[in-house]
Amino acid sequence: MKRSLLTLIQLIFFFNLFSLAGFGQDNTIQDTSKMVVVAIPVTDIILRATEVNTQLREKRTYLITEQEKEEIISRIDTLTFRLALLREGSRVQQIDALNLRSLESLESEWSFLDKLFDTEQEILNETLQEKENQRAVIAKSLSIWELTSKRIDEESAAELVIEQIEFTLKDIRETLSAFESDSKFIQEELVEISNGVIFTNRVIESIVSAKLILTRSLLSFDGPPIWKEFNKQKDSTIVFENKRSMIDDTVASLRDFRGQYAPWIWFHLVISILLIILIFVIYSNLRHGIPESDTPEITAVKKITERPLISGVLISVVLTFIIYNNVPDSVVLLTALLLLVPVYVILRAVIIGPARKFIILPLLAIIMVELHGIGYSDTLFSRLWLIVILLFSLTSMGLIAGKKSKRILIFSGTYGKLLMFAGFLAFSILIISLFANIFGAITLAEFLTNSVIESIVISMFIFSLVATLNSIITTSIHGNYLKKSKLFSENIDRIHKRLKSIINLIAIYLLINFTLRIFNVWNPVSNLVKGIFTYPITIGSMEFTLWNIFLFFFIIWLTMRISHLIRAILEGESGLRDRMRKGVPGALSLLLRISVFTIGFLVAIAAAGVRMDKLGILLGAFGVGIGFGLQNIFNNLVSGIILAFERPIKEGDIIEVGSLLGIVKEIGIRSSVIRTYEGSEVILPNGNLISNELINWTRTDMRRRGVVSIGVAYGTDPQRVIDLLLEVVNNYDRALKQPIPMAIFDGFGESSLDFRLLFWIGDADLRLVIQSEMAVLVNQAIVDAGITIPFPQRDLHVKSLDPMIAERIRAQDDIAKKQIGFKGPEKDKK
Repeated sequence: MKRSLLTLIQLIFFFNLFSLAGFGQDNTIQDTSKMVVVAIPVTDIILRATEVNTQLREKRTYLITEQEKEEIISRIDTLTFRLALLREGSRVQQIDALNLRSLESLESEWSFLDKLFDTEQEILNETLQEKENQRAVIAKSLSIWELTSKRIDEESAAELVIEQIEFTLKDIRETLSAFESDSKFIQEELVEISNGVIFTNRVIESIVSAKLILTRSLLSFDGPPIWKEFNKQKDSTIVFENKRSMIDDTVASLRDFRGQYAPWIWFHLVISILLIILIFVIYSNLRHGIPESDTPEITAVKKITERPLISGVLISVVLTFIIYNNVPDSVVLLTALLLLVPVYVILRAVIIGPARKFIILPLLAIIMVELHGIGYSDTLFSRLWLIVILLFSLTSMGLIAGKKSKRILIFSGTYGKLLMFAGFLAFSILIISLFANIFGAITLAEFLTNSVIESIVISMFIFSLVATLNSIITTSIHGNYLKKSKLFSENIDRIHKRLKSIINLIAIYLLINFTLRIFNVWNPVSNLVKGIFTYPITIGSMEFTLWNIFLFFFIIWLTMRISHLIRAILEGESGLRDRMRKGVPGALSLLLRISVFTIGFLVAIAAAGVRMDKLGILLGAFGVGIGFGLQNIFNNLVSGIILAFERPIKEGDIIEVGSLLGIVKEIGIRSSVIRTYEGSEVILPNGNLISNELINWTRTDMRRRGVVSIGVAYGTDPQRVIDLLLEVVNNYDRALKQPIPMAIFDGFGESSLDFRLLFWIGDADLRLVIQSEMAVLVNQAIVDAGITIPFPQRDLHVKSLDPMIAERIRAQDDIAKKQIGFKGPEKDKK
């Protein structure tokens, strides 16, 4: 069977190789572009007319109703009105005069409007395509009926048939006209939408260009020193117009956001309420399962679980960036302000020591930055307000790390040193920003100040989110529900550690991502990394990239993890093992792991960029290699598959292969593990289990026969001994009553009458123990019955002995008597 299976697999490989080479392919291409219009036979006209009438009635349901037209016109009017408001705003007219933060805010608003235009354009395009498809079908039907009408005019037909044709043609033309009218209406609206898209893209390009110019000129002085600003007058009208334009744009963007995402806002609200209730239930019901410990981590978890409302609000607000696409700056600002309260409360619960009372300072700094952005103007007041922000931030950092004792407590450990380095870097940048603002590098000062403070607050937000998620995970995994699972309870610490590692990795990525985006270096950094990973590497005729290599090893790693998870669930979960027949979990696990490895390998090869035709050649060569050098390895792999399907042995079976006797501990893909009764674990190739003679002592059940052999002295009644043995075994609870125990007179030995007691044991693993106990009971019963258990004896008769040897024996005997003080009988004195 093995040889046939091996031959079949080799034939499949070669067939795959030939099929990839192109044998047997049908390259015939059918031309379906020519459509022939055929007139309807006279006998079918009435029936076909009825069918067409039904189809037209169904198609007219696809026509745009007057209410739908009004809704489309209303949506487009709203977009054009919003476009007109943004177009007339003073900020659009003075793009080159705006600072970097205002440009980012303006770009967000125009990008949101552009998204609305794109969405509407996509909807109208789909509607137009649907109308055109319906119109094409109706136009084809019109051609058929017009041809039929022409043929009927040339032939003699009943008046009723002619009237039916004319009625059907009229119905078709009216329906076709209605679809053409809808198409024309949609095309007109699309023209208006396209004009808005073109103008919006043009404005966004201008904003991006202005941002690029400002970014390149960050190191230049774009204003006079601050002491010269006191004598400079600003046009308050322009400043007021800019502020009014910004406020109007903010209000309009909020209104547009509500109109665009109204259903999603309700969905967000419902999800938030359910999430808060779920967190409240988790914290209330599972909080008692948290282990008692005074470690900072467990203490923080307990404090957070006392605030379920704050945790729910924090996660609900985070959902804003997941549910909605292209969120405008006004919504981002509102979301950030809502996050300040839960972030403050959670950090107060998590952070201990002297740093706890300074948590509020960065949050106040970000509020000051947002106020500066809302009320920004190119005036002395804005520069002075920026100096206030800088002095406040620098003073806050000085309070946190000014004293050495506080610095040692706050910045201890590896993370503390990283935090200290980041704080020193932020402090240095803020110092540079302060001097830049004083000496006239206003754009640089604003950019650095906003970026540093926003990065600090983002890191605080991510830290509070990680702490919240960690508290939810810790509370959940220590609950009684998950502890009921043996698999989970045995690996609870490992699972907790893995989940925390995953959350920490995601948090680090988000922190790096947001920080680079805030400093406007995400695009160049990501393009650089992307260029490195996608740079083509050519070796001979093969071309690959570092990304392909990374994907290959990642998929292989993921495949192994999934395989281990399947094995742990099927073979380690007591609940599953109890519900399945013995051996089924192991066999199912083996089959699933083979499937996972096969699929994972093929996916990894495809991800590595290997073409399928080259893979076919590789598999063909692999098939040839199997027939030669890899035959033994592949033999063991195929044997593993046979073991999985036929299941001659199962995990836990007691088997005997040659001189090897032990318990099957594991059936792997290539080999199996047998644990002997001496305690050693033998790795046995699967091929040996299939090809060699194998004894399975527990294939059908765990029963095993026990044997106790005994000999009694000659002269003993054999029937008495048999009755005594049966009495012992029948009174022993651990011996099975079925099959019936037997006591056998085995024969006449050299020095005894030999008997055997045969009985069955329910658990083969306890055979030696139960057999030993039975032997003790049998010995006790024989002794109590006064029956002698003989032992072999030999009589030695000496015919002759050397006198010298006899003399030496007497001398040794005298010495021994003297040592023990032996005195013989006294002789009579004469």
